[in-house]
Amino acid sequence: MHYRSNTRPALASSLASPLALGLLLASTGLGCGGGALESSFVAVHHSMSSMNLSQVGATQRGKLKKGAQASHSMKLERGKCYVVVGLGGKGVENLDILIQDSDGNTVARDNTYDAYSSAKWCTQKNVDSKIVVGMAAGAGQYVLSVWTRAQGDGDSAGSAGGTCASPVELELGTSVSGNTTGAQSSTQGSCGQAAAPEHVYQVTVEERSQLRAVLQSQYDGMLYIMSECGGTELACNDDSPNATRSEVRTTVEPGTYFVVVDGFNQASGAYELVVSASPMQAVVAVCGEAKALQWGQPESASTQGATDDFAASCAGGAHSPDHVYSMEVTERSRVRVHQRSDYDSALHLRSTCEDSTSEIACNDDSVDQQHSAITTVLDPGTYYVFSDGFQTDNSGNYTLQADQAPEGGGDGAGNSCSNAVELDLNDWADVDTFALQDSLAGSCGGGDSSDQVFQFNTRKKVRARIEVEKAQFAGALYVRSKGCANAEDEALCINWSQGESTFVETVLEKGNHFVAVDGDEGGDIDFGQGRLRVSTTDFEKLSQVCSDARKVEGGDRIAGNTASSDDTFHASCAGNTKSRDDVYQLVLENRSNVTIELSGDFDTALHLRSSCMESTDEIACNDDAEEGERNAKIETTLEAGTYYIIADGFQEDQHGSYSLRVDVTER
Repeated sequence: MHYRSNTRPALASSLASPLALGLLLASTGLGCGGGALESSFVAVHHSMSSMNLSQVGATQRGKLKKGAQASHSMKLERGKCYVVVGLGGKGVENLDILIQDSDGNTVARDNTYDAYSSAKWCTQKNVDSKIVVGMAAGAGQYVLSVWTRAQGDGDSAGSAGGTCASPVELELGTSVSGNTTGAQSSTQGSCGQAAAPEHVYQVTVEERSQLRAVLQSQYDGMLYIMSECGGTELACNDDSPNATRSEVRTTVEPGTYFVVVDGFNQASGAYELVVSASPMQAVVAVCGEAKALQWGQPESASTQGATDDFAASCAGGAHSPDHVYSMEVTERSRVRVHQRSDYDSALHLRSTCEDSTSEIACNDDSVDQQHSAITTVLDPGTYYVFSDGFQTDNSGNYTLQADQAPEGGGDGAGNSCSNAVELDLNDWADVDTFALQDSLAGSCGGGDSSDQVFQFNTRKKVRARIEVEKAQFAGALYVRSKGCANAEDEALCINWSQGESTFVETVLEKGNHFVAVDGDEGGDIDFGQGRLRVSTTDFEKLSQVCSDARKVEGGDRIAGNTASSDDTFHASCAGNTKSRDDVYQLVLENRSNVTIELSGDFDTALHLRSSCMESTDEIACNDDAEEGERNAKIETTLEAGTYYIIADGFQEDQHGSYSLRVDVTER
């Protein structure tokens, strides 16, 4: 979020109401366009004065032709809100008003088409302003006046709100206007930078309710609710849907709560706040109406229009509309609950519906923001599944499903070497070990965990790149080439953590190969879903690339461009460097300190290997050096030997011109 100045602010209700009344008097029976201009102005003056508004400066009068403008100078004081009112006489069809600051910038303007007009501006500093009157349509005389509210009223700087030490009591269902300019800054919300001054209000809720607060501001406002002022935050919003409006909703039990009107960064100014509460059904009653999920059967519904009854430990507290379901587990089992939606959804699971401390698991994003999933092992009992949304006001259509499998798994596709799943090279394949049992183990893990076996064939010698991504479980991946069941035929074995993506590159001979995706018995969950891909590069072609690598030595400064290069090499950092790259060869005669620096007109990445072919020989990888994202740097000590330097880019599609620098100091 960024601070935005308001060039066309709406009138705050505290000033809009008397203004509207004044204009109504001016246009009813008196008729500005009918010639009674002075009578109309008198009516406006009486109406504004009766609402505790006072005129600033002298009344300005003039006469304009169609399309002509006139300007009037006016000194405006810091921390005050001003309303400029213009009335047109006979022949005037559309009178326009602009307010300009000391630099000539238009900060407010009229947006009506009529013989009368108005504009409002709340100043943050003393300003020598200009008020520009324009005759947009028609011609004739006009009267111009400037009004402000008496000191101490709601639009004056620092007025209306309190502090954490002395909050202002606010009655639910009522609105209050204020101005945070010059107020204290002692607390801040989680949804934005908040070094701005704030106002604190206190509300009392008598029964379980949905508490709703709406802030309309003349600046980039921010709004949050706390159960303890300066302590536990229940909800926070910066922009809804823009910088001058914020809205928060949260479910609260009977008690006292604090509503804070703040500003993004250091913004402050005039505002209007409305806080209301809508009684809600007791949690016990909501839980009693929970619909039972049937195993393997999808359940589709929408949370739009639902209430926010439950919160969670993830998804920003999950203070969005939600639905609750019950789930019966008759024997200790593997359980998976997954959801897809058309909004940023979340899932959480409890053993006791009304008790938030009984939460077993919570998931916000699985694969992406529109998917959530929970995978676990549960003892016999009744459990509760909550279809929810990220933070506040995320709701929509969703489909939810609960699956169950034996604790030890069972048979299925890919459960053993004899029914390995055939892989299509270069395409992603779905992995799912949820319902499978343990049949294999690798040298780096996989004992006593479910696994799934895949197979592929290479017609010639290749370098294979094997990737696992979006795995719901911690796992191990191992490759066997001569035979599947024999552990001695293992070519490699790597591990990954839950939710992590990983890859490995290795050289494989012509023939049949097996890839086992296994669970890591040391992880919290060692079964679930993920994705697997095997892609190959012709070994002879890659060998040629490596042998053709330009040789560099200490002191070299090289200019290059990867725009026409291939994506040949990948690394452990920089999103696995799936961009176009160039490779260089460095030969060291003695043990040396080596510094390699890369800069470019794109987001560069740099990696160093002891052999050209295999990623397992990576020595170092760097994405962003201290100088920024377009610079990468590796400093290391290397023994005598041959090394490969790869100039690469962050993730995908990062390529272009670059400069490579190599410095070598023998030790």
